[in-house]
Amino acid sequence: MKTIQQSIGLFLLTAILGCNTTMNTEQEKYLGEYPPIDSPVLFKPELTPDKQLAHAGVFTPDMNEYYYTLSNASFSQFTVMYIRKLGDQWTAPKEAFFNSSYLEHGVHFTEDGQWVYFSSTRPITKEGNSSNWHIWRSKKMPDGWSKAEWINIPGMDGKSTSHPSLTRSGRLYFHSYNPDFSDMALFITEPLEGVFQKAKKIVFPNGENQNTLTPFVALDESYLLFEKKFDDFLEIYISYRDNGDWQLPRRLSDNINTKNLGNPYVTPDGQYLFYASGHWSHNAPANDWVIKWVSTKDVFTR
Repeated sequence: MKTIQQSIGLFLLTAILGCNTTMNTEQEKYLGEYPPIDSPVLFKPELTPDKQLAHAGVFTPDMNEYYYTLSNASFSQFTVMYIRKLGDQWTAPKEAFFNSSYLEHGVHFTEDGQWVYFSSTRPITKEGNSSNWHIWRSKKMPDGWSKAEWINIPGMDGKSTSHPSLTRSGRLYFHSYNPDFSDMALFITEPLEGVFQKAKKIVFPNGENQNTLTPFVALDESYLLFEKKFDDFLEIYISYRDNGDWQLPRRLSDNINTKNLGNPYVTPDGQYLFYASGHWSHNAPANDWVIKWVSTKDVFTR
């Protein structure tokens, strides 16, 4: 017959082992990192080489690959890197298959993992302008990925379109701006028989959709995360969708917002918010952008 002390000891041991099992499982999913509990923490800073900036990090839906964007301090060079899980180990970083001699950024995988969307400055025609960003995509094939194809979005002629985020129904959210960076805002386009229709500017109450960029929309469109650009800093906001309408965006907490961050992304399991954090100013180059992550339990409080 067990004593009370033995019973308590067995209970505590079982609880500890259970917690360790959960933690180990979480660590395996997140590249061996301990998940944050209350405050944002750095995510794999060793993946960012010296004199490079980390802009965004996303997982494939099966959590077996992690893609992240690096740039130089002047933003004149962007490269997408990735690592893959093989067994219980993660591979060394490699360049993403869709990288080109131009710039790539803004990676997004569809829910089924069959399509990858991304932003690129590669010209859309042989005589095209390579300074504007456009949205491209590639389909997963039995022997790899298809050749990337440009997404033609009516109503966006002459504009940069970037940072795609797709819903479960296939609606495409993105941000756009003119060559002089005016009219920077969030847009949406609907698919119809495989073709995206004319883009529409997202409507928030009180005209809040100005100087907004890098959207991340929930698969069911229940919420929309994005960054808002001020004169010398960036902050992350969230808007909820009620009765088909987007509500007034709310700034995320001081625990997350440090006046210089963006590229919000929620992991496929809905547990963590990833974002880029660092200093930015019109008058000085960026020099310290890193990826941070935090539990979403404090993000989705209404």
